[in-house]
Amino acid sequence: MAGLGKVARGKRRWVGIQISPVADSRESCHKILENQLAGIDWKMYDCEPDDSGTLAIIRVALEDCDETISRLNDSEIIETLTKSGKIRLVRKRIGFNQKE
Repeated sequence: MAGLGKVARGKRRWVGIQISPVADSRESCHKILENQLAGIDWKMYDCEPDDSGTLAIIRVALEDCDETISRLNDSEIIETLTKSGKIRLVRKRIGFNQKE
C-alpha cells in the first residue's frame, strides 16, 4: 500500500524559534509551544539548548503559518527566527548541526 502523494499531504512551512530562558527538556519545550498554539496542527522536529535559550523547529500547514508566527511572537518568551518550505534551510539558518 502506497503512502500519500505529495499533493495529498498539503503544503507546509518549517518555523525556527528561540525560547528564552532555556527549556529544561524537550517535553517542557513541547508544553510551552502547546499552550501558545492551541487549535493549530503542528509538530516539533528539533529542540536543542543554545547559549541564549532553546532553539526549536516546528512544522505547520501553510494556511496556519501566519497565525502561528503571530501567536508565537505575542509570547514574551518565544521569538520566531526564520521560516521556509524546506527544513534543511531552517536548520542551516539557525545553525543546527546536521546529523550525518
